[in-house]
Amino acid sequence: MKKRQYGVKKGQFGYINCQKRFTCIRTASYFGLSLLLYLIGLWSTGSNANLLTVVAVLGCLPASKSLVNAIMFLKAKECSGTLHEQIEKVIGDMDGAYDMFLTSYEANYPLSHVVIRGGNVCGITESAQCDPEKAQKHLETWFRQNSFTRLNYKIFTEEKKYIERLIQLQRLEKNDEEATQLALIRDLSL
Repeated sequence: MKKRQYGVKKGQFGYINCQKRFTCIRTASYFGLSLLLYLIGLWSTGSNANLLTVVAVLGCLPASKSLVNAIMFLKAKECSGTLHEQIEKVIGDMDGAYDMFLTSYEANYPLSHVVIRGGNVCGITESAQCDPEKAQKHLETWFRQNSFTRLNYKIFTEEKKYIERLIQLQRLEKNDEEATQLALIRDLSL
């Protein structure tokens, strides 16, 4: 069963901002509902020892899970508007994904944009905390685990070089696996 997406879909510009708002509102609603149930039980019986208190406490479980999700989205960095405009000017017919936030046990890798063309996986990070070499290795590991080999990986930190690389990639032929490979990156992302 697929999760229902609200607003902007994963991979589109503005996804992280949309998810920040949605998860914060959902989390506040879940905790608010649990508090309301607790107060109704307390008011109606005059004691904590009632069934609504149990339901309110159990309601804190999905609220806490939602809070963890909200914290992850609040930590994630989205693609800047200026970089988005520059990319849209040169992207052409290439499929790309914005606002990718990859996680691993060692580190998080916020990628503002990722594109795949002609056996090349290229992305850009605007975060100073993101180590491009480790992000490349993380992507390579996941692609190999999913039987995609013979790919070149490059994560850029400079906008100008990334835009130049996008222009170069447009000259390469599109291959049939690019959509599947880009879907894998979307699945890996927060």
